Amino acid sequence: MISVLYVDDEPGLLELSRLFLESTGEFHVATSTSAQEALADPAIRSYDAVISDYQMPGMDGIAFLKVVRERFGDIPFILFTGRGREEVVIEAINNGADFYVQKGGDPKAQFAELAHKVRQAVRRKRAEITVAEQEQRYLDIQNANDLIQSVTPDGHFRFVNTKWLDTLGYTAEELPNLTVFDIIHEDSADHCAETFRRVMAGENVGIIDAVFRTRDGRKVYVEGVADCKTVDGRCRYTRGIFKDVTDRRRMEAALAESRDYLHQIYASTQGGIVIIDAGTHEIVDLNPAAAEMIGTSGDQIVGTICHRCICPNERGRCPITDLHQDLDNAESTLLTADGGRVDIIKSVVRFNLNGRECLLETFIDNTERKIAADELHAAYAKVTVAEEELRKNYDLLSEKEQALRESTEMFRAVVEQSNEGIVITDVTGRLLYANPRAAEIVEIPDDLNPAGGINVLDFVAPEFRESAVSRFRKGVQEHGRYQMDCKIDTLAQRERWLECTGRMIVLHGSPAMLLSFRDITERVQAEKALRDSEYKFATVFRSNPVPLTLTSGSGGAFIDVNDAFLRSSGYTREELIGKIAGEMDFFVDDDENARFVSKLRAEQTVHGMELRCRNKAGEIRTCRFSSRIVPIGGVPHILTTIEDITEYKKAQEAIRESGERYRLILENAHEGVLINELTPRGPGKFIDVNESACRILGMTREEIQGVSLVDLDTPEMRRRAPGYVQDLIRTKHAVFQTHYRTRDNQEKIIDISTSLLDLDGQQATISVVRDITEQRAAESALHALVAGMVGATGMESLDRIAESLSAWLGADCVMIGEIAPDGGRVRLLSMLLDGKKIPDYSYILRGTPCENAAATGFCVYPDNVAELFPESRDIREFNIRGYAGTPLRDFTGRVVGILCLLTRTPLTLPPSAPEFIEIIAAKAAAEIERMNALAALSESEEKFRTLVEHSLDGILILDPEGDVLFANRAAGRLIGTDDPAGLIGKRNVMEFIAPASKGDAVRDFENVAGGMDGYVARYRIVTTKQDVRWVESLGKTIVFNGAPSILISLRDVTERQRAEEALHQANKKLNLLSGITRHDINNQLQILNGYLAFLQEKNADPSAAEMLSHVATASRRISSMIQFTQDYEEVGVHLPVWQNLRTLVTGAGRDAGLDGVALENEIPDGMEVFADPLITEVFFNLIDNSLRHGEKTTTIRFAFGIRDGDCVVVCEDDGGGVEPGLKEKIFERGFGKNTGFGLFLSREVLGITGITIRETGDAGRGARFEITIPRGQYRVGPA
Repeated sequence: MISVLYVDDEPGLLELSRLFLESTGEFHVATSTSAQEALADPAIRSYDAVISDYQMPGMDGIAFLKVVRERFGDIPFILFTGRGREEVVIEAINNGADFYVQKGGDPKAQFAELAHKVRQAVRRKRAEITVAEQEQRYLDIQNANDLIQSVTPDGHFRFVNTKWLDTLGYTAEELPNLTVFDIIHEDSADHCAETFRRVMAGENVGIIDAVFRTRDGRKVYVEGVADCKTVDGRCRYTRGIFKDVTDRRRMEAALAESRDYLHQIYASTQGGIVIIDAGTHEIVDLNPAAAEMIGTSGDQIVGTICHRCICPNERGRCPITDLHQDLDNAESTLLTADGGRVDIIKSVVRFNLNGRECLLETFIDNTERKIAADELHAAYAKVTVAEEELRKNYDLLSEKEQALRESTEMFRAVVEQSNEGIVITDVTGRLLYANPRAAEIVEIPDDLNPAGGINVLDFVAPEFRESAVSRFRKGVQEHGRYQMDCKIDTLAQRERWLECTGRMIVLHGSPAMLLSFRDITERVQAEKALRDSEYKFATVFRSNPVPLTLTSGSGGAFIDVNDAFLRSSGYTREELIGKIAGEMDFFVDDDENARFVSKLRAEQTVHGMELRCRNKAGEIRTCRFSSRIVPIGGVPHILTTIEDITEYKKAQEAIRESGERYRLILENAHEGVLINELTPRGPGKFIDVNESACRILGMTREEIQGVSLVDLDTPEMRRRAPGYVQDLIRTKHAVFQTHYRTRDNQEKIIDISTSLLDLDGQQATISVVRDITEQRAAESALHALVAGMVGATGMESLDRIAESLSAWLGADCVMIGEIAPDGGRVRLLSMLLDGKKIPDYSYILRGTPCENAAATGFCVYPDNVAELFPESRDIREFNIRGYAGTPLRDFTGRVVGILCLLTRTPLTLPPSAPEFIEIIAAKAAAEIERMNALAALSESEEKFRTLVEHSLDGILILDPEGDVLFANRAAGRLIGTDDPAGLIGKRNVMEFIAPASKGDAVRDFENVAGGMDGYVARYRIVTTKQDVRWVESLGKTIVFNGAPSILISLRDVTERQRAEEALHQANKKLNLLSGITRHDINNQLQILNGYLAFLQEKNADPSAAEMLSHVATASRRISSMIQFTQDYEEVGVHLPVWQNLRTLVTGAGRDAGLDGVALENEIPDGMEVFADPLITEVFFNLIDNSLRHGEKTTTIRFAFGIRDGDCVVVCEDDGGGVEPGLKEKIFERGFGKNTGFGLFLSREVLGITGITIRETGDAGRGARFEITIPRGQYRVGPA
């Protein structure tokens, strides 16, 4: 039973709530009509929970909550009220309310929720108490003397106690990187892995023995138990409790070791040992030696009376138990299992075995000792007889010994003089004898005893030792003969190869090995040299980069070919070996091949003969063949090298053709080309020159080839020549210009470019010379022309251009004109005729040479312009013969004017004149375009100034720091000055911003300076007269006087602001009155609905039930109307603010609970909208509608775009969509089944700042809402 205190100033609600809660049978409810009364009740401490209304006289629910928390701690507290505002909920939660339940709606559901919240709060409180108790138990576990651990199914630790950490040496920080398998010692790894699996499976494994490993690698022996904690049928973790038994295990191990040691002695001793019960004389145990001596198994002996087999003659006369001796040492008889008797010597002593009186009897077999004594007596008699027999055989033995000595001497002589090494070893290889030849082969010094502990196997080289030892041992074991070749290292550390033969003999009565060997070192070295030679030849032959073939000397078949030949021919070795060249169609010309073969047979060698060959792909290659007949094994073979010279041949042909091209280029080049020797003293005689060089220098080829380059130099050039020669030698190239006087006394300016080259192995120079005399003259004229134009602009620049062209080219008339917009006439901007400036002149374009120039570009008519254009009045009147003209183009390439020169005599232009005239024309066109732009700018500035000065809105232009650069009269009046010019350069705009608005102004100023402009902001300003005014501001970045600046438009909205504030205050008072009234009505509706619910449950009359249903319906309609007034009163209460659109969408999606539906938010982070704060509800409502009514919705997408300057935000989904007939009805009040913030209120909220919303989707393809934000109500800033 849960005891509850309910506090409310409505007695009807108190009674109704008590009835509902106590009807569940879980609650006992006490009531109080005020917070003060409840606090005065001493029983308040005893309640499990407190329920309180929010709006109560004297002390409201929040104040009551604060006092409860202060006096009574964390007793569960539920706020049960009709006040649904968000700030009330936040304040309640911030002050420690456990839950918040709003009154209204279905009474059953409401009181069910209240009961649930009370249960939940009480359970949470009781759980906290339980947690505190568990924390204490946790501390007890932490401080326990056992090792306690919890392990997840993957082996990671959830918990270990302090004893666990101290014992194993780990820290708590190391646990996340540690698993249970890391601390299991390898001695018990498999056992523990299997045990862990069984525990995970829920088995009861009993006592667990394990070996843990400490952090420093020590073993810790533990015993313990473990079980599995299962949730929903799955193992969540295992818990184990272990005791450290390391010290006990060490003691047990020591004891076991001692027992094992004694058992080994007991089991392995050769004497019999029997343990006998002192009281019953039953045999308790015996060792294997005793069982063996008795002749049966120990199992059959244990449990029998000792007198049946041991001491059979002493039954009833046991020296220890019957005669009370402490020790019994005596000879006795052992009765075996087969009835035999064995003489023994026994020893018996009393001892205690595990609290049991026993006898320890040990005995040994005495039979052999007795037999040995009998045999010794018989042996003495035999020795006496044998002594006489030996004396008779001594003489015969002496004779045989002499014959053996003579045979040994003969054998020794043969061995000592043998040309083979002979040695005798024991069966381990230790040297017993070696003849002189053997000592010589292994280089044993004369003063070293060959048999002095030397082992012959030690001489075998390491790589042969294993094989030699194996063959040696096999010969010893099988007593056979063996032979092998091996390498040895002599005592002088020289390698020797031996052919060795071994066989077993008997020497001095012991088995021995006789080894004979001969030195075959020279033969082995010769064989190796032959193999190396063959390998080197094969390596050189196969890996040679030059193609090689080896063919038969008789038939010409391929014996071998190297890899280079295979690569060049394209064949494989298998395709060639055994075939002849003719079969492979290798040679292109059979006659060439026949000559090659004939010469080879006649001279035995051929060097460098060129033959054409065909590879496998059919390509014909030119190759150089060199062949020689060589004998291999006495058989003649042909060794051939083949060099592919196809590319070389092609290169030679290319060089020949290049030489021909060089000669053609040299003879036809416009520039002069001279080639001369280069001597240590400088340039020498000319080797070759072309015709252009002869023309430029004014000399014939024969005259030039008879002199050197120095002979042609001017005196000035001779002084400069050494420096040029040094540069030429250092950099391989030199460029210079010089003056040159021809033999007919013409002075020329020559440009010379000289380079070093290798000419048939000899250093030479090649020089390219150009006559630049005319070019220099033209450049001088152009420099003079440009100098005359520098520093002038506008009309002055055009006049100077006309004067400079007239002076340079000798023109009688120069005209620079602009083509009229209709293209019919040319209005001259500058005209110079006979040295005089002609003002205000124009002419018709049609029928003139200027028309051709405008259409085709630069035109020249040297002497017949009047004949070609007879309709041109100006040509006739001015008596013009020569004409040159070019169009003037603007920056787009469009022809806008004409520049032309006219002469009364034939016109002769330098070669460079057209290029220079077009350059000057570009300058003239740019000046004309600049003049037109300045005129347009001046007109635009005048219009702007007039608009600004007479604008009703204040206009300011500021620099990036906020200093005033310009202010119109309206701005001056707004700030409180009659002289706006006095602000310029002296005041900063921030000086006029009121402190309360300065933060917003600084932020917006930085946004505009950063490019985020075009939106309206509102600030308070302080005028020069200290009046506070409200202004609306719109900022824009511009360029003013060539520098980046900010244009600010200001409008005085002080009166509108005051009206809005008054309206806001009135609205606030109305909302307060509406809220109080709504609260009281809701309380009465709550009481009404509660009692209706009780009546409906208890009244079984159908007619009464129907009437009660009508009453309930009316009550719900009243509640819905009241709820609508509550939602609608929030609309427009707060001032619109700038809000981040992307953040609004993301937050709405999070609050709506997407439940697997994808939300695609494509709105950039910097996009902001100026709207009522309730716009958050609009986006929530759009997403919620898609989730509720989309039926098959999987994706909701938000995007934006700009349309006619307005921002259009699109919300669309892939659900069922909206039927065409409902596209406007869904925005009507009351449409739909949901009672939340609907589309009607969404349109109202958006409409506050002029934003519209409409549905534009297709039914069946998903809903699509378009929210249109007018220009100025959105802005895009940096993300």
